[in-house]
Amino acid sequence: MNTAEIIPDSYASAEACLRKAEDVYYQASSDAADLGRVSRGCTIAQAVICFNESTQRLEVMLNTTDASGVKYAQLSPKEKLDFDKARSKEMHGLFDFKAYRLMSLEESRKFKKEHPECVLPTRWVDRYKATDDGGAVAKSRIVILGFMDPHLLQLERSAPIPTNEARACACQVMASRGWWATSPDISNAFGQARRTTRQQRIGGVLPSGMREAGFDVHPEHLLMTETEVYGLISGPSWLRQSLVADFEDLGYVKNPYDKCIMTLSPRGKGRDLDPASSRSRPLGDTSLYLQRRHSSHRS
Repeated sequence: MNTAEIIPDSYASAEACLRKAEDVYYQASSDAADLGRVSRGCTIAQAVICFNESTQRLEVMLNTTDASGVKYAQLSPKEKLDFDKARSKEMHGLFDFKAYRLMSLEESRKFKKEHPECVLPTRWVDRYKATDDGGAVAKSRIVILGFMDPHLLQLERSAPIPTNEARACACQVMASRGWWATSPDISNAFGQARRTTRQQRIGGVLPSGMREAGFDVHPEHLLMTETEVYGLISGPSWLRQSLVADFEDLGYVKNPYDKCIMTLSPRGKGRDLDPASSRSRPLGDTSLYLQRRHSSHRS
């Protein structure tokens, strides 16, 4: 993918980097033939800004669209009603997990006045999600625009993923020993991470359509992030730290050969575990435990 690169000053604010990103992007779009960086001209709204860990540079690139994504304004009245319900379900779930907190009008105005740089836009990502029976249901997710985070360059952004070798090894061991395996999913995963430890919290502007979703709110109300919610750059890393801590509380230990493998001793010996003699525990049971624990972490 063609990109336009920005080399940020080590001490530059995120806002300064974004301004420079816009300048570079507009220049690249209007003079693509000379720069050879962007394949076609487009508006700044059609671009995304990413931080390349390997080069330590910010890069502006064309955004990709999800084929299952929809534009709310182009939906029929019945379809809009389906997505209003999906948005309501999304927000109620996040409020129940205490991932977001709806600030009072007075608190919202005070926060915006004292910390305007910490008030970030939010938006809905609406799409149709395929079901097992071959149908599709409306799915909505609220996303905070984390690339505008004032602490962007100071946050931990990366989280490891299992290597191909680790996957193959784990599957081979399970197959050889006749173990059964399961692949669970965590609902509202980022919302269930542990309470954020930020000294300065991040607030979010209400996305459009909150009233249609059934919430009696004022346009000046703000959402306070109580954890590293979806959209914040630190979300993946914080979720991993939360999961590792909870698994360790259950007695699991990290595998010395892969950061994404944790094993449980059948005798609960913890760090004295011999990986070769370990047995698996159904992760479905663990997922229910994690839900209870994450709720208690925020109480």
